[in-house]
Amino acid sequence: MDNVLVLALLLFSAFAVYMEETFHEIRWLLIIAAVVLLWAADRLYFFRFRLKRKSTLKTIDRMEGVEFEQYAAALLKANGYKKVRVTPPANDQGIDLFAEKDGVSYAIQCKRYHGKVGNKAIQEAVAGCGFYHCDVPVVLTNSFFTVSAVQLAEENGVELWNREDLTRLIKNL
Repeated sequence: MDNVLVLALLLFSAFAVYMEETFHEIRWLLIIAAVVLLWAADRLYFFRFRLKRKSTLKTIDRMEGVEFEQYAAALLKANGYKKVRVTPPANDQGIDLFAEKDGVSYAIQCKRYHGKVGNKAIQEAVAGCGFYHCDVPVVLTNSFFTVSAVQLAEENGVELWNREDLTRLIKNL
C-alpha cells in the first residue's frame, strides 16, 4: 500500500478521535471517506498490475483494434500523459486518442498491425490533427512503418511511435 495512503488514513483517524467528543457524526463520515480512499487506491494498484500483466508485445499483437486503443490510452496515462481520451469508433476524423503532456496536445492514430504501416495512417493523423486543432499528430503502432510513410511523416511533422517506442512506454510502467 502506498505510504501516502497510510498517512492519510492515520490523519483521518486522528482527526476523528479529536472530533469524537463534539461531532460524533463527523467521525463516521471520516471513516467512510478513509474506506473509499483505500478502495480507490486498491483499484489503482489492481489496474496498474493488470496493465503490467498485459504489457507484452505478444499479448498486444493479439489485441483487436479497439482493445489496442484502450490499452494505448492506459499506457499513455501511466506514462504521465494528461487528458487522455479515446474517441468513439465511428466518425473520429482519423484520430483514436487525444493526450497532453508538457503543454503539448497530441492527436494519435493507433494502428495494431501485422505488417508495416503505410501512408494512409499518416494522412489520417495529419487531417485529424488539423480538424481537432491539436499541436502534434502521432501514429502509434505495434509494428513498423514503410519507407514511404516515414518520408511522408517527416514532411508533415508527424511523430511515428513504432514497436520500439511502444516497448519503451511499457518499460516505464
